[in-house]
Amino acid sequence: MQPQSNQAPPSSLSTRLAGFATLPYVMLSLLAFLPFLAVNNLFWSPLFIERFGYQPLDLALGLDGVSVQEYLTAYGEEGRSWYLRFQIYDFFLPLFGAIMFVLWAAWLITMYWPEQPGKLRFAWLGTLPMFADWAENIGFITQLMMFPEVSVDVGNITFLLSQIKITLLSGFGIGLLIASMALLVVPLSGPEE
Repeated sequence: MQPQSNQAPPSSLSTRLAGFATLPYVMLSLLAFLPFLAVNNLFWSPLFIERFGYQPLDLALGLDGVSVQEYLTAYGEEGRSWYLRFQIYDFFLPLFGAIMFVLWAAWLITMYWPEQPGKLRFAWLGTLPMFADWAENIGFITQLMMFPEVSVDVGNITFLLSQIKITLLSGFGIGLLIASMALLVVPLSGPEE
């Protein structure tokens, strides 16, 4: 009879993630994410601002429920239609961002703690900004579908989700950059002989 261990084995998702926690996969995920980011920031958003006079709600920081109603009114019918179509695209951008964050975090975890594969489960925290962004998108879609009716509560909840998304994106991005730079400055030493 085999003695039972009190330590649970890493989940199969974490085990699979370990196979992708390499620098080439991190770079590949970054290359997949950057075109989406470029299309959004260099093409779609400036075009929207030029055409409708207001920036997209996703980029209008500091809005509350009343301000969202003002933006939606200013967009006009065509602007609201454009924005609704953009929201479909905006479900993919966070997905690619989450893949990048998870792989990047997993790679760093394997660099800092190579003998502790159970820590890979923490890499999945990189999906939190994606879920906050998706919830924010659902809030914006709800407001678009309700227009011309206004719900200040939905607007305020969406605003809160926007702030959470930005905080998570900033925190993960800065934290991963600092951890990566630390590897360049002070390379990890191998096991002592």
